[in-house]
This record gives sequence, C-alpha cells and structure tokens, in this order.
Amino acid sequence: MDIASNAISTFMTPAQIEIEHLIELIDKKGNLREDGTKNVLEKYFDTFDWLLYGNGLQLKKRSRNFYLNGAAGTPVLKGPAINRKRFFFWDVNAENIREKLRPVSNIRALTEILEVRCVHRIFSLLNKDRKTVVRLSAIESRVMSGNRESELRPMICLEPVKGYEKQFKRICTTLKDLELEELGSDCSFLDLALDAVGKSPHDYSSKFSLHLDKAVNVRKAVSDISLYLATAMEKNFHGIVDDIDSEFLHDFRIAVRRTRSLLSQLKKTLPEKEFTHFQSEFKWLGSITGPVRDLDVYLLMKEEYRSMLPKELYAGLTEFFDDLEEKRKERFAEMHKGLTSKRYISLMSEWKKFLIDEDYPWPGGNLSCFTVANDIIRKRFKRIIKSGGKITNDSPDQDLHSLRIHGKKLRYLLEFFRPFYNQDDIDFFLKQLKKLQNNLGDFNDISVQLNMLSKCRDALNGRNKRSIKIAASIGGLVAHLHDHHQQIRKKFESSFSGFASPDNIERFTNTLQ
Repeated sequence: MDIASNAISTFMTPAQIEIEHLIELIDKKGNLREDGTKNVLEKYFDTFDWLLYGNGLQLKKRSRNFYLNGAAGTPVLKGPAINRKRFFFWDVNAENIREKLRPVSNIRALTEILEVRCVHRIFSLLNKDRKTVVRLSAIESRVMSGNRESELRPMICLEPVKGYEKQFKRICTTLKDLELEELGSDCSFLDLALDAVGKSPHDYSSKFSLHLDKAVNVRKAVSDISLYLATAMEKNFHGIVDDIDSEFLHDFRIAVRRTRSLLSQLKKTLPEKEFTHFQSEFKWLGSITGPVRDLDVYLLMKEEYRSMLPKELYAGLTEFFDDLEEKRKERFAEMHKGLTSKRYISLMSEWKKFLIDEDYPWPGGNLSCFTVANDIIRKRFKRIIKSGGKITNDSPDQDLHSLRIHGKKLRYLLEFFRPFYNQDDIDFFLKQLKKLQNNLGDFNDISVQLNMLSKCRDALNGRNKRSIKIAASIGGLVAHLHDHHQQIRKKFESSFSGFASPDNIERFTNTLQ
C-alpha cells in the first residue's frame, strides 16, 4: 500500500472509533455503496544494516512484482519479483531494479523485514443522481516481523473523481471533523508498519557510536565500550551461523578486534588475571573466524581478478575459485563448530558478567578515563609519526605493515573516546588517518593476496591439465598484483607526509590539551 500520492488522501482513524461505526457515520453524510473486498499481501525487504532505507528506498513485493519506491512510498520502479525470502541484487531478474539496487545493497543480502496483510473494503460515495463522486477504501492491516505481530489503526483512503472536487473536499472535511488524522505526502506506510511492531530502521549500524561523559572513570568507560561491542557481536551472530552474507562475519570480527585493542591499550588499568584470560579468549575467537573471512575476501574479488586476466586464462581462474569455494565449506564448518561451542557461550557470558560486576576490584578503575585516554592517544600518535618518518624506499614491507597496525589502534582510540574532544577536530583526524590507512591497507591486502596465491600455486600438482590451467591463471594474477603492489608502495611517502604535516601535528597536539 502506498500512502503518498498527489490524488489520494489518506486518513488514520482515532483509537476510539471502530471502522464499522466510522463507515456508518460517513454513509450518513452521503450514500455509500460497497463495491467489494480486496486482500493484499505485501512483503518488505532490506539489508541487515538498512542500506535501502538509509538511501531513501523501499523494496516491496506484492503479488508477482517488486516495487522499488522512494522514502515516502512514492513509486520509482516496478518489475517481476523472485520468490525468495533472502537474495542479493544480482539475483533480481528485473534489470531496472537490479541496477538501482547494485550500488546500494552491494554485497549485502536483502532479507524480508516485514509482512503486511491488508483487507481493503472498497466503496463508492454516490450523489443523489447515483453518480460516483468519491472512491473510498477502508483498510485494515496486520503487520508481522519475526515473532512480533500487531494491527495498524484502520485507514480511510479517498480518491477524487474528475468533476466532483467539491464533494471530495467536503468528505475530507467530514473526516477531519471526526478527528481522523490526515497523513501527509511525506508519511511512509513502511514507517507506520515498523513502528507498529516496535522495529527501528536504525537498530543496527556497523559504525561505532557511543556517548561517554568526559568525567567518566576508566572502569565505566571500558565496561560501556565493551558491552556495546559485545552487543554488536551478538547482533551479527545469527547472520554468521546462518551464512546470510559475508558482512556479518566482517562486522563481528571488527567488534572482536576493537575489544582486543581496547584491552591491550588499557591493560595497566585492568585486573591482570582477567585481562590475560579474556585477551586470550578473544584471540581464540579471532583465530577461528579468520580463515573464513580471508576466503570471503578472495571470493568477493572474483570479478576483479577476472578483469586482470586475458580471456584465455578465465577457465583456470574458474577452477581456482571452485577450489576456494570447497575450502570455504570446510573452514565454515570448523568456524560454526567453534561459534556454537560451550567455549564461545561461556566466553560471552563470563565477559558480560565481569563487565557489569561493579564490586570486582580494578587497579585503575577509578582513574579519569579522559586523562588515561589522552595520554595513550598522544603516545600512539607520536609513535606513528616517529615510525613512519623512518620508512624509506629501502625499508622492508614489514615496516609498513607495523605502521598500519599502529594506525588502526589510533583510529580505534579516536572512535572510542571521540566524545572527550572537539568533534570537528576528531572528524578531521579520522579523515586524515583514513587516507594514510587506505594506502597502508591496500599495500597489506595485496601482500596477503600475493602470499596466498604463491602458496596455492606451489601446492598444485603441475602434471595434470587442470593444475596447469590454474597455475597459468595464478601466474597472471601474481604478475598483475606485483606491479600494482609497487605502485602503491611508491605512493606511501606522499600519503605519510600529508598525514604528518606540521599543521596536522600542531592541530592534533592542541586537540589533546
């Protein structure tokens, strides 16, 4: 159902008036003729992190068609639907919708977020000459999302008939006099339905966003940040074990890395025994999820790898990715076993219990978190400036990899404790750091890919035709990536000099005062 329309006016009934009584009241103002009943089933789809909604789009399925609408439900595109509860943009047959979804949903799966069943009772408002002057629909809707179900307040939709504008305005006034609320053109039926089942389109984002008071102590800050990250892990858990899309595991691992980084950088303020235990357990968690994530990254690069090779090497590349798919199935089974084990369940339970236990002694728990964080951030920044300044064209690749890790730790600190500082300054430094991290990250990614490809090539049995085809494709990839690797390395000096400029250093120093 689309609320927004230039012609139709939609009203929501007040809670105290039943729809049957309302119809009787309208009938007294004219002559209503009931023309029939229509049942409508609509299903709405979005990604787990609401990428469509965030970009002002709504995707719904009605009957055999998809409707891609604007933010208020205004129609944009229509095309044949596919009969799945979960799919990717590339599964959509309708090219117009598929290409509109491509840059928005990207590699995220589109899943059913709502099911709405509507009963439309259709009426004609007649004049004394038995002519239809207004078309009217009384709509009752039931919304379902997971195990939640709710009814929307009934709605009345009025559609004018050409030549009877006065009668249309008159019935609109009548409904307002009966205390019905007219819904504006910017009102979305999807928003009403989401609200009915208590579902928020902002209930998950991969971005870290947590408010901390500047006066908070270390214990409270570490607890709040860690619980926030634990919640992110829990929210992504079902998407990982159900293998919905690769981003669930990606976001899960980022939450784990942030947790480990927080613990390591504030370890002097934490109980030593607990720090050692949980740091070890989260390291284990990273180790059991890493292999699948690595394979996901390679599998997502299939088309990019394909673009690097001539057509005669495509066959070997296809065989190579078939092998990666099989290997992922094995690694996924191992990861699934770990994530559904007693060890994982105990880890998350013990971790949350430890964080909320205010009576447990922390050696530095009562220290000012602002003071502690300020000192750590300053030292981390100085370390990056010093380490990066020593890197030359002759430095080993490992020096760039180490600098990337230092930069990542600084970024996490700035994200954790950004409420302590001027927001514009922190946004500026995160932007500057991102530029440097992009260069270092690209360099590291290609280093990892080159290492993986070389190992795969070395492990091949070069005596059969299949292995020869795969080896030839890998050789082509290695040559292409090696050239790109060198190009990225040459850009490091300019990337770092931009980050470590005297103006940036002075501004950063002043921000931490």
